[in-house]
Amino acid sequence: MSGIGVNVIFVSKNVRPEIFNDNIKYINGTISEVVGNNKVEAVMLGKEKIMADAVFMLRDAVAPTALVEGLKTEGNFIAVNRNLETNIEGLYATGDITGKPLQLSKAVSEGLIAAQHAASQIDKTEK
Repeated sequence: MSGIGVNVIFVSKNVRPEIFNDNIKYINGTISEVVGNNKVEAVMLGKEKIMADAVFMLRDAVAPTALVEGLKTEGNFIAVNRNLETNIEGLYATGDITGKPLQLSKAVSEGLIAAQHAASQIDKTEK
């Protein structure tokens, strides 16, 4: 996403991945809250507030319903539309967490679709 002009901030309690380019800001920490009324406006890292238009979460071994309150699921997967939007405005889900087939190629293509749609939504709000 940083390659198409989107400001990307990666938050993790793990070490910064070596494959990240310099355009991706890395913050060592954990998101404690997604803030917004009917759409994503910011994330909280403890007491620090970081403004955001969208949030992407990498799921390790957490039930989808434990990720974000009110998130709509279909079975064990997060429900999304064709643009990979969840029922929460500005919140996208891609890859294995959205359902079968559980394949890397699906995750990569869905990530691109979600990133391009998120960028177009951000462009609309900045005009």
